[in-house]
Amino acid sequence: MRAERVLGGSGSGSRSEDIGGADLGPPSVQRMGTRGENGGSESERWNAALSNLTEIGTSIGLLQDLLLGKAVYVDEDVFAQASAQSQQFRVVKTQERRIRDLEKELDAAVSASRYARAEKREAENLQRQAEARSHEVLRELEDTSQVFKLHMEELRMKQAELEKKEADLKVLQAIIETMRNEPRGSRQRKPS
Repeated sequence: MRAERVLGGSGSGSRSEDIGGADLGPPSVQRMGTRGENGGSESERWNAALSNLTEIGTSIGLLQDLLLGKAVYVDEDVFAQASAQSQQFRVVKTQERRIRDLEKELDAAVSASRYARAEKREAENLQRQAEARSHEVLRELEDTSQVFKLHMEELRMKQAELEKKEADLKVLQAIIETMRNEPRGSRQRKPS
């Protein structure tokens, strides 16, 4: 026996169709509310409530029959095997999700590694350039110091020349002074 409930029209209340001899609709519940609102006595409301409970019990029984008719019974071994397969399926899905997460982490790590290697290469290039520049500066300093040494030697030689010429000048000045201080007659006698 099969029972279906079809609800119709919105706002106009619910309507049930009896298919297969079962009435699953709640018309008694609506009748009870109508009686209560019209000022029915307590016993009428009580009778309506009992009637509703009876109809609910009948509907539950029909629903139970319907479910039992549609239910699929399986062997315990088959059920256990299906449960194990279901559990394995869930484990596999979880592991696949974990694998995807690990692959993403691995991709991120590989990208970070590539970036770090590129930065390292750039740093090494900058270091080589700095070393080449420092060697160049050192060569320039050595060349400058060699030139400075040559200039110092030249300056020392010129200083020595100047000191020698100063000494010669002093000797000449002394000769000139002595010649000025001598009387004129003594100068004329000397040549003879």
